[in-house]
Amino acid sequence: MFLSPFNDSFSLLKASKVELTNGLSTKVNIADFSKTIAELGTSVNNKVSSDEIKIQLRDYTLRSELQYALGSKPSFEEVRDLIQHKPGTLELRSELSDVAKSLTDKLNNLEARMNGLATQKEIANLKAVIDSRSGLNTAELNEILEGKANKQSVANALQKKANRADVDTVLSQKLDKVIFF
Repeated sequence: MFLSPFNDSFSLLKASKVELTNGLSTKVNIADFSKTIAELGTSVNNKVSSDEIKIQLRDYTLRSELQYALGSKPSFEEVRDLIQHKPGTLELRSELSDVAKSLTDKLNNLEARMNGLATQKEIANLKAVIDSRSGLNTAELNEILEGKANKQSVANALQKKANRADVDTVLSQKLDKVIFF
């Protein structure tokens, strides 16, 4: 008796066999359910980890850093001005050829000056000629030349000598004082 109200409500909830078959046909069977769960597990295992995401995010830049970098780059007008004021290739080549010509001229001038100088071989030949003519060797010749006066000693001696103009004035004064008969 106590359950009789429930039995009445259950009788109202009873479904016919057709309704039950239609309802069960929309339900999933165990094979489909197992397959879906396996796919879900695979999907979860293939998911990118947070560490991998952090590594990838390190390669990206912040918007503020990008805006700063873009703001500090030269503008199109600045680059165009630099290119217009940069010397052209032809001008640079002409300047380089001028420098090369100047260096060639200086090198030729130096070679001409060097050709005018005596070579070591010529100096050795001159020493041999001097030795053969004087009958003295180089050491003996140097000894003899050391005894001779050098430029400094000659200059000092000339400084000590009386000047000709001074001597002439003194002589004329003396002649004026002398009485001739």
